[in-house]
Amino acid sequence: MRRVSRAILAVGLCVVGGCASTTIPDADETPSVNRNIKVGDMSSATEPALTRTPLIVPTMEIGPDEDYTLGARDLIGVCIDDLVKPGETTKLSLEVSQSGNISLPLANDVKVKGLTTQQARAAVIQAMKRFLRAPQVTVQIDQYRSKSINVAGAVSKRGTFVIPRNRVSLVEALSLASGLAAEAGRNAIVVRATRDGGAEQFLVNLEQMLVKSNGGQMMMIEAGDTIHVPEADKVLVIGYVYKPGPYALRTEMTAFELVANAGGVIPRQASASEVWLRRRKSDGNFEIHKLDMEEIAAGQASDVILAAGDTIVVPQTGSRFAIGETWDIIKGRIPGVPTGGFN
Repeated sequence: MRRVSRAILAVGLCVVGGCASTTIPDADETPSVNRNIKVGDMSSATEPALTRTPLIVPTMEIGPDEDYTLGARDLIGVCIDDLVKPGETTKLSLEVSQSGNISLPLANDVKVKGLTTQQARAAVIQAMKRFLRAPQVTVQIDQYRSKSINVAGAVSKRGTFVIPRNRVSLVEALSLASGLAAEAGRNAIVVRATRDGGAEQFLVNLEQMLVKSNGGQMMMIEAGDTIHVPEADKVLVIGYVYKPGPYALRTEMTAFELVANAGGVIPRQASASEVWLRRRKSDGNFEIHKLDMEEIAAGQASDVILAAGDTIVVPQTGSRFAIGETWDIIKGRIPGVPTGGFN
């Protein structure tokens, strides 16, 4: 009987929604509890996560670059003086072919792919010297068509976007997609084709780039790149808080912040000094940690930085513990949540 009592004291807590009738586990089956977690620091948890700077992509106007190089399907305007009649300017609208050429009257094909407008102008002048003594030529880009990027995932506007530059920053690329969606996570994945026909991937921390303004994270996006923004990982808080349920892990969040985001513990009902963290380990099993929210709030205990799939359980205070449901939670079975939680 004493062994069972120790089990009750070690794992007893209750969740909202009633208590299922289940057998109390034997004390030998009681999981080990880490009561001295030293992960995280209260200094990083002084500001609730919901009040942190959100991941907002600024609206940016992307103008053309002078060093833009022409490519297939670009539409360019070529003006040539005295081509048909002295004193008159002939205006031509020419599309760069797949082979990279434009077709000029008399001169036929002129290679312009990979050239800037100034270099293309020089190529046209050289081609027209056979027909004009001193060709007067201007070249401009009427429509940018050859370079595009793809943006997918948790953004406001997914799709393929034409860019008037050889490359743009990741922030500019996300601005083209009208910014991040509400469910966006903290990272972006950039996929880039390699010369050997393969692909390489880059992982970019959006929080570092947008909130902390880390210049090292300002990745440049090239034509043909694909940007994918995965949805945010989720964490779960259940029990005696005002707003239990799943929460998006968009920025680094601690256990204390998650409880605060859930409206805080319910006075005189919640056991804030015995809050439980359930975390899935790499081998698929779960580990359970006890947290004292009162000590964390007072700066007397370290907070815990949450990981994707973590579950915080805020039990009922006093002796009205639901051992059956507590054991279910420890074993990975959470009422109303699919087996395995949100991993």
